[in-house]
Amino acid sequence: MKRLLSLIRKLIPDYAWVYLGSFLAVNFVAFSLTQVLMDDVTRYNLTLPIDDRIPLIPWFVIIYLLAFAQWAISWILISRESKEAVRYFAIADIISKLICLAVFVFYPTTMDRPSVEVTDLFTWILKNVIYGVDKPYNLLPSIHIIESHLALRAAFSLKKPPKYYRWIHIPLNVMIALSILFIKQHVFVDIPGGIIACEIGLFGAWLITKKRKLTSHER
Repeated sequence: MKRLLSLIRKLIPDYAWVYLGSFLAVNFVAFSLTQVLMDDVTRYNLTLPIDDRIPLIPWFVIIYLLAFAQWAISWILISRESKEAVRYFAIADIISKLICLAVFVFYPTTMDRPSVEVTDLFTWILKNVIYGVDKPYNLLPSIHIIESHLALRAAFSLKKPPKYYRWIHIPLNVMIALSILFIKQHVFVDIPGGIIACEIGLFGAWLITKKRKLTSHER
């Protein structure tokens, strides 16, 4: 346990923890807590004709889960970049999740999931891990898309990682966007919803950090 804590402290600087903890707390409230407290509310189904044409492809669950590794690596690199970088992206994430919270409360969405017969590892993970743990709630905007888009924007902003790191995110994000559709975890409109929420968060973070810099300079 001590070795693990020591490794984590080497990977993530001490100054980053307050920012990481803050956006994780907001994420918990926005996503997990609302699922529990709003379990029996009326929800809206935003399925479009294009969603009915998209097939279920269970092996895309691996891409879906790969996104979590993308986020973890991204936040480690953001944290190691500088205190200013982790502050900026943490504020952007918090604003994005507050948008999610507002939509989840005032316009909660859902979707109809297909029945899945377990025939291999992919269908087992999909049925027991993804569908079994995560109810078809809180779909718009997609938090999966928000986090992956934030990782993409961070990749093109950070100076320390090698240049190839940023270009990896473009095909990866396309595959992640496809994965949430092909495993029937989201509907199509959740993708642009997630990108828009993330971009609003980034713009809000820019305004806040810019104001902070101007205030500091005046002093």
